[in-house]
Amino acid sequence: MPRALLFILIFTLSTLGVPGLRAADGPNEYELKAVMLFNLARFVEWPAKAFADSNSPIVIGILGRSPFGDILDKAVQGETVNGRHLVVEHYDGPQELKTCHILFIGSNEKSRLPQILSRLKGQPVLSVSEIDGFTKIPGGMVRFYTNGEKKIRLRLNLESARSEGLGISSKLIQVAELDKVSFLWPGVPQMPEIGLAACFAPNSSLPIAR
Repeated sequence: MPRALLFILIFTLSTLGVPGLRAADGPNEYELKAVMLFNLARFVEWPAKAFADSNSPIVIGILGRSPFGDILDKAVQGETVNGRHLVVEHYDGPQELKTCHILFIGSNEKSRLPQILSRLKGQPVLSVSEIDGFTKIPGGMVRFYTNGEKKIRLRLNLESARSEGLGISSKLIQVAELDKVSFLWPGVPQMPEIGLAACFAPNSSLPIAR
């Protein structure tokens, strides 16, 4: 089986929680999460303004302490999504942030989330983290977590993604647990309330990737 297809299979099975693909079995937890992270690019549609030109890569940023080691860097080598190469960049702190399309925020950055999410506001960046409650605060879009059965799952905040012009594939919506903003952290601006029904309305402005 081609490596890309194997990664997609692992991603799909792990997010669906199929028995046998647990954080403690087979590939280790962060091997699975690395695969899940870069495969998110297959289920997200960015606005044209997010790329300088048709040859620009999809940049996956890692902010703070990376739990992946060199796993993610190796996993994206030679991989493309919609004709774009994947590139991984590492940032020690918010002041080093550059243009990226997916940003994984390390757990050690929890105290600086308000600053980080404020910097991302208005930019088409898919924010991802493992921090508890991440998808319940404005600007938090995807959270990886391990459930009581040691299966890796993800939570998704469609409202946060929609507010930045990101289109989310229905395939990702089907396997994710949906969250809405339910509390604020000091210093994080509140987003306007958007009902989930609006996301699925026939005339909705939410771009859905196919």
